Amino acid sequence: MAASTDAKENLQRAVSFVEQAAGLGAEVVCLPELFRSQYFCQREDAALFDLAENVPGVSTEALGKIAREKKVTVIAPIFERRAAGLYHNSAAIIDAEGNITGIYRKMHIPDDPAYYEKFYFTPGDLGFRAFDTPVGKIGTLICWDQWYPEGARLTALRGASVLFYPTAIGWHPHEKEVHGTAQRDAWQTIQHSHAIANGVYVAAVNRVGHEEPSDGGPGIQFWGSSFLCDPFGVVVAEGPIDREEVLIGEVDPARIEEVRRNWPFLRDRRIDAYGGMDRRQLDEEAQDEFRGLLNTFRNLYGFLSQVIPFQDSDLEKLYTFARFLASKLPRRSSGLKYIFDDEVALKFYRLQKISEGSIRLDEGDNVPVKGPTAVGTSKSKDTQIELSRLIDTINERFGTDFTQADELFFHQLREEAISDENLRQAATANTLDNFRYVFVKALENLFIDRMESNEEIFAKYMNDAEFKKVVSEYLLKQVYEQIRKEGAA
Repeated sequence: MAASTDAKENLQRAVSFVEQAAGLGAEVVCLPELFRSQYFCQREDAALFDLAENVPGVSTEALGKIAREKKVTVIAPIFERRAAGLYHNSAAIIDAEGNITGIYRKMHIPDDPAYYEKFYFTPGDLGFRAFDTPVGKIGTLICWDQWYPEGARLTALRGASVLFYPTAIGWHPHEKEVHGTAQRDAWQTIQHSHAIANGVYVAAVNRVGHEEPSDGGPGIQFWGSSFLCDPFGVVVAEGPIDREEVLIGEVDPARIEEVRRNWPFLRDRRIDAYGGMDRRQLDEEAQDEFRGLLNTFRNLYGFLSQVIPFQDSDLEKLYTFARFLASKLPRRSSGLKYIFDDEVALKFYRLQKISEGSIRLDEGDNVPVKGPTAVGTSKSKDTQIELSRLIDTINERFGTDFTQADELFFHQLREEAISDENLRQAATANTLDNFRYVFVKALENLFIDRMESNEEIFAKYMNDAEFKKVVSEYLLKQVYEQIRKEGAA
């Protein structure tokens, strides 16, 4: 389709094309991107926001009427006015009853010479979607989205058997002779690859004609070449470069089944190994080094501050900041990401002296003194070995990087559990299996009480059921056996 400068005329012609397509047997009809006007994004002009329309609005009403009359589904790409000052490059899905069943908003917005779309369009916020139609699920993306395999994949995973790409793409006249063939080939190749990788049909719907902006300039020569290709990238139908045409192509669901059975790319995906796909750049070694240094400082300072006098307010502030920052850092495979300036900021800090005292040593006979177990400094050799095994086990099993310094946290939990009178009574009077019911709940409360002592372990314990089970079983047996041993003595 070629667009004129008259929006009303373009809409009337679009309705006529839908009618023609329905007469040729089409059941789903897709119009080119921003079909109701010439491609206005060749320049930045705030007055051109007047081209935008509401959804529902004039275009969806006119196309809904013809869709209802001809019993076809229509994909209507529209310059959407969502609210004052808020605009999207969108596609409305109109069903065979003339109703709007969904909207897709263009996710990837370009900003290239003569394609100044970032000035006009807010990036989409509805995600990649699939829409039900009488002939099956379809998905629509828009133009610049075509260069991103992630969008095609997510739309296909939502069940779409056909991906439509309404488009406005062409040559800069001064580039055509040197780069024209390669540019058009790349455009076709990337969309063929979406079809092959996802086992779906792909339909690219482009405009034709040479459009020049009203304030002058070479304009864009749109290269048409609309096409439909099958799940193996074979072109089923293709339109001309330089003229309008109602292009009809057949989608065969059996072909999708055949290709996916013999080339099972979707089946063989390693979905467990794609954790970095949500990052702009992977630099895991630097991330791991920073995380390790942060945890080392946090754990060391947290320990030393209990046994030496407070000296430096800046270190105390850094320690507080580090504790909260560490809880926001994603693990390697978590898929989470944060803007830390928004998530963690130390704005106010208050230091308050709670008490003051001294330790006085009197002269006399030397008497060995055991270290205080309340802070975990008195570990028997057997306990240390068992807790070391716990650290090794969870690091190996869960990909964590806890160190011997973290043993202190588990030792404190163990000693508190052993000294808890209710647990001592339960352990004395019950078998290990019966004691488990009492212990698991009590251990969770101990974790909550000590959450600030080691927030990383606390978060893992509360959020990972398997981690919780492993830790609970380790400590359950140690606490139960120790209480029973002391009772027998």
